[in-house]
Amino acid sequence: IDSAAAPRICTLTGPGLQVQVTVPSFEMTLTTTQRSPLRCAPLAAFQVTAIDSSADSLAFSVIALADLLPMRIVLRVHDGALEIRMHADSAVSMENAIAFPGRIAGSPQAQIILPRAEGLRIPVREISSFGDFAMYAYKATMSFVGVEDAGEGYLLASDDPWSSTVRFGKTAGDTLPAPVLYHLDAKQRFSHDRVFFLLPIGSGGYNEMCAWYRRRAEQRGLVRTFAEKRLTNPNIDRLRGAIDL
Repeated sequence: IDSAAAPRICTLTGPGLQVQVTVPSFEMTLTTTQRSPLRCAPLAAFQVTAIDSSADSLAFSVIALADLLPMRIVLRVHDGALEIRMHADSAVSMENAIAFPGRIAGSPQAQIILPRAEGLRIPVREISSFGDFAMYAYKATMSFVGVEDAGEGYLLASDDPWSSTVRFGKTAGDTLPAPVLYHLDAKQRFSHDRVFFLLPIGSGGYNEMCAWYRRRAEQRGLVRTFAEKRLTNPNIDRLRGAIDL
């Protein structure tokens, strides 16, 4: 793709969601009936070498310029969210974290939702003092970050918490920090696919975020009831009512 050519807009439409990707900048706009358009400003630098499309996906062959890392980015609509899969050779060298899908600007009234310990709700104006939110840290209970902002918001979720962290920073010209999802290396290798989601949220707020996250966990087979666990371990009943220290 000629980086000097006029920008090209690629569109992906799925149930309840339309996604527009501007190439070569990789700026994305998500449009839904639940909220105003959600715009992601790119932070990672990619060179787009090819674009493929099908009835339900957009696929971009790119080079992540920080490491000259060739990869494939596949976009789909899944349960009202944008599903993003980054694929590369597992053995390829990777030294720099990849910030993707980028930065979403918010208002001074925005609240950051962090599933850390019993859960945190932090005003965006105060989030810079919090530091990073590592989804693999021992106090992280779920691998997502949410934002509520004037009756709407969004959710950033990862299927791969061990290689995901969220940083709250400002780029040149920004007045407020915003959560940015970073994908980390695995012993300086790409190692495995990264699958993550961007979900526009309407007025449902935190409850809508958690309901979507639970559905995703159920789809992956991560949610099991006490009755299901008892089939393989009868001692599970001893945990009912137990305190968690």
